[in-house]
Amino acid sequence: MNWTLSYVRSSERDLSKLPAEIQPGIFQQLGNLSLGPHNVRSEKMKGRVNRYRIRVGSYRIVFAVDKKQKHIEVEFIGTRQEAERIYGGH
Repeated sequence: MNWTLSYVRSSERDLSKLPAEIQPGIFQQLGNLSLGPHNVRSEKMKGRVNRYRIRVGSYRIVFAVDKKQKHIEVEFIGTRQEAERIYGGH
């Protein structure tokens, strides 16, 4: 069974607002992520169940993993500062 990847609506908006110079790196990481969470260098978020983050320069991709369903949901794409404000730090 392959992994499925979906996006929270707000993360789709986040993606469309990214600066052009960071977009290729974000898209590359999302492509790797679609192959499964083991295909990216991610860190588990402290105090969050099944939440991980990927660092792309000063930007972060935050996602949730459901290992039983083999599903990944991208929740947030934005700057580190925005991620810390929303998710409360690392």
